Amino acid sequence: MGKIYVDDIGVEIRLDVGQSLTGATELKIKVEKPDGTTASWTATEYSDQVITYTTTTSGSPAVSDLNVAGKYKLQAYIKWGDTSVHRGETYTMRVYDHYE
Repeated sequence: MGKIYVDDIGVEIRLDVGQSLTGATELKIKVEKPDGTTASWTATEYSDQVITYTTTTSGSPAVSDLNVAGKYKLQAYIKWGDTSVHRGETYTMRVYDHYE
């Protein structure tokens, strides 16, 4: 995949969680944007150890998941019921301004 730009939608993000997702009750990607704001994206299971999320827009007016240029910190957040919560490694993803 080439560069990812501000306001791109339909970008598939996959994170390897490093363990089986069997029985998982909640799959999320916790996000810290370059401006310090945070988000939580609801993910789905891509394979036994990989979760995925595809970027979109939401709200009114519509705001893209990738609305700020810079480095995004992404971390898998997986729950198995109320007794087990695990976070994956933190990954960094660069989002470029339209003219970079």
